[in-house]
Amino acid sequence: MKTKYTCITEIKDRELGRYMAYVNLIGKTFSLGCYRDLSEAIAIRDEANSMKEKGTDHFLAWYDAFKEKRKKEASLLRKIADLPRKDSDGSEIPEPAKRVVRGISRRDNGFIAQIYYNRKTYSIGLYPTYQEAVQARLQAEEHLGEGFPEWLAEFQRRHREAVKLSAGLSTRSMKKSDADSAG
Repeated sequence: MKTKYTCITEIKDRELGRYMAYVNLIGKTFSLGCYRDLSEAIAIRDEANSMKEKGTDHFLAWYDAFKEKRKKEASLLRKIADLPRKDSDGSEIPEPAKRVVRGISRRDNGFIAQIYYNRKTYSIGLYPTYQEAVQARLQAEEHLGEGFPEWLAEFQRRHREAVKLSAGLSTRSMKKSDADSAG
């Protein structure tokens, strides 16, 4: 989607960045990369335009150096991303390619387990550690087949109960407080 700025396009891929900057010269489009912030995209586009004003050869030399710098930055980011990640209990979280089970996603407050069955994605629950999410996912896989939705509903109910109990809220006190607030 075009923005009000020339040579800057808003894109939907939030992983790479939100704004793509580019510049046109000698009948070609030169990509300047994707940026999360509009001001970053504007700054790099302005720098490229100032190099373009100095001449085609000057711009092409600057562009080659710019591409090399971006490659080094990307390489460094990949190295940082490859560092082992630790779970809240200190154990290492395997990379997606090394995971034993599919259907585990990282969230800000833990890990969500999901399973795809009968053309539908079911949420198994949110867990504080990767290992707990994997265990829940494996349990769900064992119960795939006839009666899976019913089993899952009961499993989710028990999981919610356990979460409430671990937070110090018993179901009796919940029911009592609900009755007190209603009456």
